[in-house]
Amino acid sequence: MNATHAVRGTAKQLNGQKDKLLADVKTMVADAESLLKKAKSTGVEGYAAVRADLEDKLADTIVRLQEV
Repeated sequence: MNATHAVRGTAKQLNGQKDKLLADVKTMVADAESLLKKAKSTGVEGYAAVRADLEDKLADTIVRLQEV
């Protein structure tokens, strides 16, 4: 019985991590789309800021992926 409970607990934990990871990736994609739209309507200076924001968000997402 204890092994069964342990396996179920581990499965629930992995599912929770998978769900969190999927949510993080979806957020990153949505942020990237938003920033790309913003970049279309800005000048060179604005583009550099948008690029920096996107790089920061990507770096944060990579860190979260590595944690999982």
